[in-house]
Amino acid sequence: MADNTSDKILHQIAQGIASLNAESAPIIFADNVPVYGHVGGIITVTLAAERPHGNEIVIAPTAHLRLTPKAAKLLAESILKAFAMGERKEASVN
Repeated sequence: MADNTSDKILHQIAQGIASLNAESAPIIFADNVPVYGHVGGIITVTLAAERPHGNEIVIAPTAHLRLTPKAAKLLAESILKAFAMGERKEASVN
């Protein structure tokens, strides 16, 4: 019976994840990664952006990422693939 309940819970979670709308996800801009590390098996990354503050430009955090090692590897691979896509596009233009 516990397995049946677990299956129902997993099915409900999967339906909830599948129904998430990309439009509701935040867009996070960053032009700096001032802090990163590894704490208790979790990869930590702080994204930041330059913002005006009075007459100065300051670096302000825009997101604090906490990722499993698997998610961090997938993110790193995705970023490298995105760079490669851009390089191929630039090479075809030149």
